[in-house]
Amino acid sequence: MWKQFGWALCAFLAYASFGAPAWSQKERAIVDGRIGDHLGVELGRWRTKVQHGYDPRSRALFARHYTVFDAAPAHNLDFVWIPDNLRAARSGAISGRGRLVWRLTGSPAHDASGTYSVYVGFVRNGRPHGSGRYVNRDGLVYDGEWRKGRFEGSGFLQLSTGEEYQGRFRKGRASGQGRYVDVTGEVFEGAFADGLREGAGKTTLPGGIVYRSHWSGGIEVPGSVRIRIAQLNTQPPGVASGSGVRLGVAISKKPKSQDILPGEALGYTSKVVGDALLIQPDDPQLVSVWKEKGTIQTQVDALRPSESSAYRQSLFGFDRNIIHPPKLSLEVQNRTSDRIGISNLYLDVKKSESENQPAIDVQEGVERELCSNLKGDNRGNFAPYITLKNYGWGTIEQATFRFAMRPTSDIRDTTTFEFAKEIGHFEKTTKIDLTDEIANLGARLPLLRRYGRIGFECKAPDSKSDNPTRCLQELRATGAFGGLSKIISLKGIDIVVGVRGSFEYAYRNSKGELISDVSPLRVDINVGGLIEQAECGEGGPPEPIKEKPIALKLDQENYKIELPLPTKSIDPGRSSQIALVLNAPQASRHEFQLVAKLTDGQLIRSRSVNLLYFTPKWYPKPNY
Repeated sequence: MWKQFGWALCAFLAYASFGAPAWSQKERAIVDGRIGDHLGVELGRWRTKVQHGYDPRSRALFARHYTVFDAAPAHNLDFVWIPDNLRAARSGAISGRGRLVWRLTGSPAHDASGTYSVYVGFVRNGRPHGSGRYVNRDGLVYDGEWRKGRFEGSGFLQLSTGEEYQGRFRKGRASGQGRYVDVTGEVFEGAFADGLREGAGKTTLPGGIVYRSHWSGGIEVPGSVRIRIAQLNTQPPGVASGSGVRLGVAISKKPKSQDILPGEALGYTSKVVGDALLIQPDDPQLVSVWKEKGTIQTQVDALRPSESSAYRQSLFGFDRNIIHPPKLSLEVQNRTSDRIGISNLYLDVKKSESENQPAIDVQEGVERELCSNLKGDNRGNFAPYITLKNYGWGTIEQATFRFAMRPTSDIRDTTTFEFAKEIGHFEKTTKIDLTDEIANLGARLPLLRRYGRIGFECKAPDSKSDNPTRCLQELRATGAFGGLSKIISLKGIDIVVGVRGSFEYAYRNSKGELISDVSPLRVDINVGGLIEQAECGEGGPPEPIKEKPIALKLDQENYKIELPLPTKSIDPGRSSQIALVLNAPQASRHEFQLVAKLTDGQLIRSRSVNLLYFTPKWYPKPNY
């Protein structure tokens, strides 16, 4: 079910506030709207601003007058344009490929919560034009083709309520062939005109029934409705897929906090896969490394390089107070002409299974006290080791690390290995010392250890900031690095070497079976450091999450969880919206449906939900 929406589609999620109880409920009228953007609704205006910046290639400050079209001036937003090709950018109406960020006017630049929307793609004469991806703060996503600031051509549109449309657009609205999935899981594949279903198409009901439907101006014609009802009569007695009563389920976005960077907290997201709704952690890199053999590395994509996180130490190393449990948005729709009664509501869980796959982080070694005046020993940060941390629930067994040493600029996952380290098994952390391997490559350990205490110094004026090549020449001339000289580089004040490898391991699943796996691993090790003073700040702990979730079980099949019943009846043409928070004792997978039993005995089922639930087995000591 589609509703009118703008860049800020937040009405549906207004009840999902920070610190809300596990259950909340509200009622609203059922309104089916057009599929498309809002850009033709509000009269926009042109905006021009002077944007200052720094060109690192010319090492010069610049000021340019950028002009863009603001499609929603009532929101009083400010913009920032970050072109991919800074040198080619010119004053005037922006054009080219880049990143267009709209922010709440007056919000500090460092406050990530002030970001209203982000568009990444091509722009022509001040408007999105060509291919691009747009995401706003409420979870609305459009990825596809644009023309003069409107959706035009092929694209994918997703609302924060879980509804999706994939197909053709014209002047900002769905037009042509497309595939639409509503919040109940009903699928329509066919023709659209001016944002509404039009003509013949194929409808798939949540129970799997398929029939040919006919539409006019977004309304199913009476003859087609009779076919729908006839198809539903083939269902088992007492079970309805919902011709007049439907049950929708979607995922609510994590709440926002001005004190916590978006990438520091973890929530959940959803996408339609086949006939089911897949709910998983809202961090693609986390899911990739944990479940899809993604590269184990120190970089956290959700945190910008300039951001210093107090509450998230690594990809899996969260503060326990900022992992938000999955919050479902449930919607019982009464599309009949009669008042309906609900006798009970429950989760019908097909399967709950423990997820024991390790969740592996890597951390480079550090021997320098980062928050000191660096006047004592260990100013040089000679730390030729790495630490692996397992935040998953299964013990790592039969582990081997195969690797080669490369320049840090080489970010490829190599398949040619020079060394192998037998690690064996560990549950939580293990340290891998690479001292012998760097010695094997010709490094002079006595000199590196000496400079590890006193630190290296580059004497060339401004060699570190303006000309790192001159500093590297001085470092190589010390003779300490030997065969490593050709591959060392500077990362800030640290002298580093790239380690590229493959981590092979095994673990036991919930049935006790031994599962073998392998993942690429990429990390830089510190083989020295420059003398320079560093300062650190302090932070306070985040507010704890106060929601009281309903607990799912582990390693059980075909069980039910009775849910509180916020409302016992719904008027015709109205829907009741409910929020439900879930958790589980450990990382796990769950397959379930939400079921509402009506007072006339009918069972109304939602589409199937597959939940991948993540929580670390242990939490690191916080930075604050």
